[in-house]
Amino acid sequence: MKHIGIIIEVLVESLLCILAFILIVWLLTLFDCLSGKQYEIVITFLGVIATFVVINNFHQIGIIEQKHIKQIAEQKHLVEQELKDIKDSQSMLIHLLKSSPEYKIAKRITEQHKMDIQHRFVFKIAIPVPNVHTDGFMYKGVKIKSVTIVDNELEWLFMNPQNGDEDYFVDISTILYIKMEEILEYDEECSFKNPNFITILKYLLSQENE
Repeated sequence: MKHIGIIIEVLVESLLCILAFILIVWLLTLFDCLSGKQYEIVITFLGVIATFVVINNFHQIGIIEQKHIKQIAEQKHLVEQELKDIKDSQSMLIHLLKSSPEYKIAKRITEQHKMDIQHRFVFKIAIPVPNVHTDGFMYKGVKIKSVTIVDNELEWLFMNPQNGDEDYFVDISTILYIKMEEILEYDEECSFKNPNFITILKYLLSQENE
């Protein structure tokens, strides 16, 4: 807006210069105060000055336009750089997310929903066990029959890893950790009540149902 105002100002100055030149010529003609040769000299002189002023003003407009174009190009470059930085940050965050145990376990849980019972993964869940010389809990192998979202809460159904037809009751509130063991791949574990794990699992389940 500032550049447009300057351009308009320069154009107005040029127009006023032209009008002043026309007015002077008209007054000289009206009062016939100069002889023929003097008249021509004065007219030529005024014409040169007016032309110089107009050309100079339009040259200023060209400079202003170039500056404006340069500023637009610089702003565009800054915006493109900011967008690139945002995309790079997003890519890094996505990479970190997908590298986390919470994401890997949640992904495995949702992947097996379309698999036959016999071929589903065995997960290990940590449950408290009193009076043992451990950390106070032990792992039990289970298969996950299904995980669904009911009233914005996760509803789990487990089954016996040796017998897919047999449900395996587990008090969800007692589960401390969930673990995924796959030979030659990775051994990942996370807290069963980890908010990130729950959020990621809900998201993947919602994507699966779309």
